[in-house]
Amino acid sequence: MVALPGMEAGEGLLIHVGMPKTASTWLQNHVFDDPQRGMTCPWGRRSGLAIDQFVIPTPFRFDAEAARRSFRDGLARSRERGLLPVLSEETLVGDPVSGRYWGLMVADRLQATFPRARIVLCIREQKAMILSAYKEYIKAGGTFSIERYLGAVERREGFSGVCQLDALEYDLIIDAYHARFGRDAVLTLVFEELQRDAAAFLGRLSDFLGLPRNAPPTNRAANVGHRGIGLNLRRIGNRYVSPADPLLGIHPPSWRALNRIVRAADRLLPGAMHAAVEERPIRVIREFVGDYFRESNRRTAALVGGEERLINFDL
Repeated sequence: MVALPGMEAGEGLLIHVGMPKTASTWLQNHVFDDPQRGMTCPWGRRSGLAIDQFVIPTPFRFDAEAARRSFRDGLARSRERGLLPVLSEETLVGDPVSGRYWGLMVADRLQATFPRARIVLCIREQKAMILSAYKEYIKAGGTFSIERYLGAVERREGFSGVCQLDALEYDLIIDAYHARFGRDAVLTLVFEELQRDAAAFLGRLSDFLGLPRNAPPTNRAANVGHRGIGLNLRRIGNRYVSPADPLLGIHPPSWRALNRIVRAADRLLPGAMHAAVEERPIRVIREFVGDYFRESNRRTAALVGGEERLINFDL
């Protein structure tokens, strides 16, 4: 293999690989693309180019050199501005929302393209992750019950639920990136830390990148899922409205009308009503997951620096 020069090898590049539903939109809008923090997203705050280069090509057609060329101009522009380029796409690690698990393949492709890049991954307690992913699945047009989404029903051989639990064994993901990029080049952040202490959460990121610490943004979380009753209305309504066209990004009138109804329910109905309806999917998730992640989370704690960082995890 021919050794690549620094910028070509991804030196000075940060790649945010996921996970979905861990404040990715907030990070993209208010942290990764903030010159005051020393960072920029030259390929867009959420990079479709990353999907084009690392996810869509079949194994027969993926070409690391071609992928590298597609990012060259953005790297050069960032260097001219004296900013750290950030390539951010939270589904590079896989997407439990839609049941797409290409994470290991993408890790290999990222390493082949930018072997000296730095990687940031954000994880979240798995039951909360599943609930948030299920809400996003419904928001995107899904119609399955929580049981069918999880595969917690009698199923045909050769078929499974959308959300695969082993894709949320974070120690496997972290190990894979450590093996490809080196332990010192991979930072694992914990979503619950952001909720408890945003300054400490962002401080870890700044220290990892060698950038000065700044006060955390005061902006609210983005892309929040529907509340209990709104979620049920959306799931039932999805059976009768025309779906959005993901290729063209078009939402038909029936979808927009349903969206207005659901958002009104989210906003206007009392929180206690939403909470009562949401108790059922929470109970199903708890019963289905059980202690499945216990040993994985113990291994994850060892990899990310101790159990205190996973205080809300079921260790």
